[in-house]
Amino acid sequence: MSGFTKLVPEIIQSSIWNEPAEVRCVWIAMIATKDADGYVRGDVRTIARMANVSVDAASDALKMFQAPDPSSHTPDNEGRRIMPAPGGWIVLNHDLYRCHDDIYRERTRERVRKHRAKLESSDDVTLHETLQKRYPSASASGSASESSKEGDCKGGIRFPEFWKAWPAHPRKANKKACLKLWKAQALDNLADTIITAVEKFKLCEDWTKEDRQFIPAPLVWLRQERWEAAGYIGNRSGVEDTPEIIEYAKQVRQKVERENGRDIGRLYHKIRDAIGQQAFNRVKQLAL
Repeated sequence: MSGFTKLVPEIIQSSIWNEPAEVRCVWIAMIATKDADGYVRGDVRTIARMANVSVDAASDALKMFQAPDPSSHTPDNEGRRIMPAPGGWIVLNHDLYRCHDDIYRERTRERVRKHRAKLESSDDVTLHETLQKRYPSASASGSASESSKEGDCKGGIRFPEFWKAWPAHPRKANKKACLKLWKAQALDNLADTIITAVEKFKLCEDWTKEDRQFIPAPLVWLRQERWEAAGYIGNRSGVEDTPEIIEYAKQVRQKVERENGRDIGRLYHKIRDAIGQQAFNRVKQLAL
């Protein structure tokens, strides 16, 4: 995995730097391998192997990172640094460790864009040539960005359906980046599969437990093609998750959330009579 972090002062200024060496190694390993959204793939053993520490040491470090830290320089999340996510972990304060070169390049491109717009409205050719010599890479990247926008207008017809299906959550962000990825991967061709998978995940235990704190960022979910795992969401009932079962599960969940479960028995009897006991058990498993 290519990382999105450079060695920046925030690492050695963190209160973690006062912890034992094994804890620091685990933290550096996670920071070095997180993606652009702060996601680190791997279980405790994987993290231990990356940090070159024992499994017990990695486990202790991960528990510490999930606990409140009053000495943390980032008071958000009570100083907690990570949270579990399906297949890995989310670094909560990962923005502190973003590659500063990326930010600098974005700012440079914006400055050049404004200069170019100003020059296009004037006849100062000499100044225009000077600007191109001073910022050759930024000018080129600006042109490439413009051409990519021109070629990025096709596809994505089904993307609004995906975005609407995704549950409301603080990590429901980066809509433009999601749309760009959707178009680049031609995901309109898989829209039905992807949207059905989202509906399944919305009802699964991993996404609903502990006040839905483990719902991933949609960009990470799309980039890692996690819809392919939709058929393995804790389904050991032997019953296929048909659209009918998923729809009934949604009705049950909505009833519980909207009316605190009042008169839920009537709905249960209706569903059981319609699809049978075994399928009804699967509905309850998905919904609750």
